[in-house]
Amino acid sequence: MVIATFAKAKMINVANSMGENLTTLLISCFILIPQFFFGGVAESFTYSGQLGFFITRAPKGMKAMSTVLFLLTIGFEFFVSSLLVIIVKQVTGTQNGTTWLASNINYGKLYYFYALPAVLSSINYIFFVLCAIWYVKKKHGIQIESIVSSSDEKEKYAMEMESTLAASAKKDHK
Repeated sequence: MVIATFAKAKMINVANSMGENLTTLLISCFILIPQFFFGGVAESFTYSGQLGFFITRAPKGMKAMSTVLFLLTIGFEFFVSSLLVIIVKQVTGTQNGTTWLASNINYGKLYYFYALPAVLSSINYIFFVLCAIWYVKKKHGIQIESIVSSSDEKEKYAMEMESTLAASAKKDHK
């Protein structure tokens, strides 16, 4: 969104330099490529990481629910973005008659609107880093899952014994 902010500021500068009666800007549409490229790359990493986390960390019986939760967060994201547009229109519409989201985007302050999600994303990233620091990966959950999914009784018994021995060795070490 930071790249979109700079691109929109550049477009508005070009629009202001051309005067008030303009229909098209004398600027290349390729100025939009970086914002869409980096936005797409960021979303692909976010979605694949989020889905991978939900699938690998969920218990066996909850894997379908984790996929539903993943899709639910994407749907919730669209509602929040629509709500953000409504709130920005309501709040900024009273500032000297100039809204951030004007009907003619060349005269609005769309670069402020693009900066707002960038700031919100930065706050979200800080929260994510804090959660990642506090997160503790549980190895025991993977062992239980592999015991349940194993079909051979001897293999189940061996895995249970291995898990029990590992747990008792940890207690003895403390």
